[in-house]
Amino acid sequence: AIKSFKPEAYWVMQVTAGLKNDKSIRLDWERGRIFDREVAQLFLNMVKEHNKAKVVSVISKEKCKPRPQALNTVELMKVASSALGIGPSTAMAIAERLYIQGYISYPRTETISYSENFDLKGALQLQSSHHDWGSTVREILSEGINRPKKGHDAGDHPPITPMRMAERHMFDHDPWRIYEYITKHFIGSLMRDCAYLSTVVTFSIGSETFS
Repeated sequence: AIKSFKPEAYWVMQVTAGLKNDKSIRLDWERGRIFDREVAQLFLNMVKEHNKAKVVSVISKEKCKPRPQALNTVELMKVASSALGIGPSTAMAIAERLYIQGYISYPRTETISYSENFDLKGALQLQSSHHDWGSTVREILSEGINRPKKGHDAGDHPPITPMRMAERHMFDHDPWRIYEYITKHFIGSLMRDCAYLSTVVTFSIGSETFS
């Protein structure tokens, strides 16, 4: 199915609404995409007849993004590939070099659960004077650590954890990004879950709906 797939051209309506304070927002069209150009042009012409967007509804909801579980090899490889653009073999080679240099714990582990006697506070305190995230660490230490969520214990090695503080100028580009991610993931696993407010504003322009 992938090999025989033939991509089709499609059209979307891109609308920018200007606000009173000289700011603007990009609106998403409710219909999404149209595969017929003439039909898309018809909708565009209909919208162009109006120079104002009317607010139809404003809905706000509180949402929660849970803090991450402790880091294992599989998750490190996934994030390195998808978010950092570093291939798995390169990422593992970098992680092993960081381990040999004493900056992180052993990077080959399936475990995502810390033992009860693991010194989480001590590992966190090592980062308290860091230039980039030291203030966040000090805040966590003053408020109290939230223990990482329980996860799978494969009985091999502890989760991947920063063992020494390092600053940006101490590494080349990719080693720094791997170290930075491992450290931020560890810090994040000790924080409270992230609560945030999500607001969806729905507009109408003529007969068309945007948000």
